Amino acid sequence: MLNVPCPISLREHLLTQLGELALTDRDRAVVSLLIEELDDDGYLPLGLDELAGNLPLELELDSDELAVGLAQLQQFDPAGVGARSLAESLTLQLRRLPGDEPGHALALAIVREHLALLGGRDYARLKKLLRCDDAALRDAQALIARLNPHPATGFGHGDVHYVIPDISVRKLRGRWTAELNRARCPPAGQPAVRTNAGRPPRRRRNVGPSAGGALAGQEHPAAI
Repeated sequence: MLNVPCPISLREHLLTQLGELALTDRDRAVVSLLIEELDDDGYLPLGLDELAGNLPLELELDSDELAVGLAQLQQFDPAGVGARSLAESLTLQLRRLPGDEPGHALALAIVREHLALLGGRDYARLKKLLRCDDAALRDAQALIARLNPHPATGFGHGDVHYVIPDISVRKLRGRWTAELNRARCPPAGQPAVRTNAGRPPRRRRNVGPSAGGALAGQEHPAAI
């Protein structure tokens, strides 16, 4: 049986960064609380007012203090983590890029206010609203295509998978023999197909059709 470690989880990655900061115990606790509230894509699914209202009264935490902690969390790696919307995540990622990159200012304006138009490929209206030409819009579109709508992509979940082979090979009385692993063999009459049944569903953020379209197919910009 092979012991195959999974990649580090997003939670572990963020807590490691948190441990390297010189914060008060209370500030550290606030950021840690926010990390625990992130979904599997690295987003904060609850608004700060709602989150503050769900916390025990004895913590004496309000939305203003949570906002300070969130601003700290949003500086962590990966870029875009801790956002409350796709637009905010893409904005955070763009702010990490050099401001003098072609299309940077235009890309910021698009992800903040016009993602639906970009997702719908309404380039004529985008050019009119942003007062830009074809070349400038292509630069902004190419920059947005480099961003990640799911900041937690590539991180594991902190567990360990054990891989059990279908066939065991061992040396018996000086000879190598191969045996079927009965734990992997289905009962007679059942197909030998393994599924994900029984595994709890992961929390994934639905970025919506307009948001998904905003980043899908960006490697092939349509004629503008």
